[in-house]
Amino acid sequence: MRKYLNATLRQPRRSWRLPKGVVSFLVALLLLGPAVSARADQLYFTFTDPVGDNTGPIDVTQMSVTFDNGTGAYEIVLRATTLEPFLSQFRINVNLWNPTASSFFQDAGNDFNLSTGVTVIVLTGTNLNLPAWHAGDVVATNTLAGLGNPPGSTFFRTSVISPPFTFLTNEDAISFGPAGSTVLTTLMPQQSVELLTAKVDVLLESGTLSPDQAAGLRDKLSAAIAALNQGRSRAACGQLSAFENQVNAFLNSGALSPQQGQELRDAAAAIHAQIGC
Repeated sequence: MRKYLNATLRQPRRSWRLPKGVVSFLVALLLLGPAVSARADQLYFTFTDPVGDNTGPIDVTQMSVTFDNGTGAYEIVLRATTLEPFLSQFRINVNLWNPTASSFFQDAGNDFNLSTGVTVIVLTGTNLNLPAWHAGDVVATNTLAGLGNPPGSTFFRTSVISPPFTFLTNEDAISFGPAGSTVLTTLMPQQSVELLTAKVDVLLESGTLSPDQAAGLRDKLSAAIAALNQGRSRAACGQLSAFENQVNAFLNSGALSPQQGQELRDAAAAIHAQIGC
């Protein structure tokens, strides 16, 4: 038995190798892997517009855009002043040029006729050019930003205009001139909370929520932003949970429809995930 064991222990070690074809296949998978499973980003950019620069009856103060550069789904939030809100008949034209990606975005011809004034307008949709846009890209709202023009275009602008629909007169050109350029960034939790606040404001101005109901929701969102700015993520998560509880209460009382309540809860849940709580 001892001779057998000694002979076995003295046997040379056998090397185990994959066939060359298998090795080549696995290497190809490793090289292709990142391209196949590329992660989409939630991206954000915003333009502020001076108060009192409008030549029409509507004065826009800010336009914020968030989008998924995997699907191209986007949301545009426009805010106007309380003294010169979105009112009566008007058209919103959003024209954006990304010279970094050599790509043009357009959501134009959005016509409204409102009997009561509102300060928040939200536009949503999907644009197949947006997946080519990435963090760090520069975006312009007009030619005078000094970043050139989309191919085949000599002039473009983002604006809110009232009848007659003519440029320069009876409009508010959003971030007109050299100020009309900004840089794409990854969506931060604070910005997500601001976008959720806009949804609450829309429900307030439509009469769905009373001023007191909207104020209760807005207070929790403002507290969440303050906590995030201080690096207190747990406190921010607590405020978002309180927000969701109040939304549930409004659902149970019938103040919000199931669709409205679900939209608010989904947005809050996405921010929870973004923070990591």
